[in-house]
Amino acid sequence: FLILILSLYPLKSQITLHYDTQFLGTDVVGQYIKSHTADTDRFLISASAQKLAACYFAERFCFALPGDEDSIIKFEKKFNSKYIFIYDNSISEAMSLKSWNYISNNYKIAQVGMINTGEKTSAEDNGYRIAL
Repeated sequence: FLILILSLYPLKSQITLHYDTQFLGTDVVGQYIKSHTADTDRFLISASAQKLAACYFAERFCFALPGDEDSIIKFEKKFNSKYIFIYDNSISEAMSLKSWNYISNNYKIAQVGMINTGEKTSAEDNGYRIAL
């Protein structure tokens, strides 16, 4: 019984570490999309499975970004879709899609994340880095 009590604090910290925000910004993106869309709206996403947390925080269904323009247009019309979420490490993949020209001509950046890495390359550097 004493061992169980003594192990509760390390166990709590490991559970917290496991379930806290691990993919920075997915909560903020989700809240932004939630506040700018209707309950029945859907959005597209170009990100790995872990970044699907944005869909959870938005409380909206989201679907993988299709590679062709026609599929995006059909999706926009059917689900009143106005947003595409692209996590920073997925931008190259999204830009390689045939639909990228349509996306870049019809969508604008609504939100960009920034984090303080604490890494400074010069005296003038504040340590902030942009995460698209």
